[in-house]
Amino acid sequence: MSASLPSHLEVPLFPLPGVVLFPGAVLPLRVFEPRYVQLLNDVLATDKLIGMPQIQPGRSHFSDSPELPAPPLTPIFGVGLVIAHQAMDDGTHHIALLGQSRCRLESEVPHQPYRIGRARTIKDRIPEDTQYLRELKDQHRKLEEMGEAVMAKTLQGETSQHLKKAMADRHEPGPMADLLASVYVPDAHLKQLLLETVDVRARVGLVCAVLEKLLCRLEPKEPAFEYRPEAVVLN
Repeated sequence: MSASLPSHLEVPLFPLPGVVLFPGAVLPLRVFEPRYVQLLNDVLATDKLIGMPQIQPGRSHFSDSPELPAPPLTPIFGVGLVIAHQAMDDGTHHIALLGQSRCRLESEVPHQPYRIGRARTIKDRIPEDTQYLRELKDQHRKLEEMGEAVMAKTLQGETSQHLKKAMADRHEPGPMADLLASVYVPDAHLKQLLLETVDVRARVGLVCAVLEKLLCRLEPKEPAFEYRPEAVVLN
């Protein structure tokens, strides 16, 4: 599971289009660009934290030249901890990140060859309102039921057991919604929307709607990626 971060932090940024990291989710990555190999080496020597903002849609992410402006980033992004690392013979690196928190990018620190952001962590919003809490409890129960139903149609064997255990370890609706979104939401735009939705009841409702749409399909739908934590535990 994810750990708490300080309320404000400076974190190296690894911008990628179409990649969203949720708190508690595992993200495998292949690192090969020299600037990001340097980033990886630097974080491995310090706190092992990497920020994963998306490059805003429609903006080029090829801007190595100092004469070109850096592409704008989505202001809300996930920060991950390097939990596995393997250096390959060809100079590339395979890593796995475990999402730690949602963060808001407040500014950037001038730095080369990679970008560093000043960020503020974002907490889930759960108002202490009786009606809100009652509805959230009902939604949490529905989310569990729909998650199990979708798994029954899409997963089997050890993969299913891994995801069931991961769900059982998440006792709050927000983290459970993040887990299921990381596995079953294929669209990066919708993932980003869910990452930015700090109202837990709204986020759970959106994930329930995605799962309900999957369940309505006649043919089983494969998840966005196979959930096998041991697959990213590298030697």
